[in-house]
Amino acid sequence: MEPLWRRWLRYAQREYSARQRLLALSITTPLFVIVIPVLEVYVSRWLDRAFGLPTFGCLFLEVFGGVVAVGGWVLSFWSVYTQFTLGRGTPIPWMPPQRLVIQGPYRYVRNPMALGNILMYLGIALVLGSISAMVLVFVGGTLLLLYDKVVEEREMALRFGEEYLEYKRRTPFIIPRFKGR
Repeated sequence: MEPLWRRWLRYAQREYSARQRLLALSITTPLFVIVIPVLEVYVSRWLDRAFGLPTFGCLFLEVFGGVVAVGGWVLSFWSVYTQFTLGRGTPIPWMPPQRLVIQGPYRYVRNPMALGNILMYLGIALVLGSISAMVLVFVGGTLLLLYDKVVEEREMALRFGEEYLEYKRRTPFIIPRFKGR
């Protein structure tokens, strides 16, 4: 019997049309751009009230948080666009890029989409001035980065081999490096 990873590898090499990829993105993008931020707001407000946690907001943090959230959204969008156009894929695990993407934001960091999402949710937490929102971002971000490190990096090494391993050696995991690029 063929190992599961080999079947998945064969499945991941299937190329989808631009229309199919757009349809998949139109279904999944609202989860990360609307549903999760709305949940962050409501769950953190509920947790703050339930545990009697004070808010720490001020105008500076609200403005700064807004800038961080928008910057994170832009980075995430740029990452998806780069995967879609250059990689001929999506960030959705069942429609992965067909080519190793090392241009655009991937030139500076291996996981710009994760970084962008974490920044977007962190910015929302700062706007809210919510301790529980900060904890939710920390927990969610940690889980996302663990997934990227444990699952996605293995999958990328299987699919792209030495080309990915070389990219991994010279490009940081989550903290961008701009010098020398």
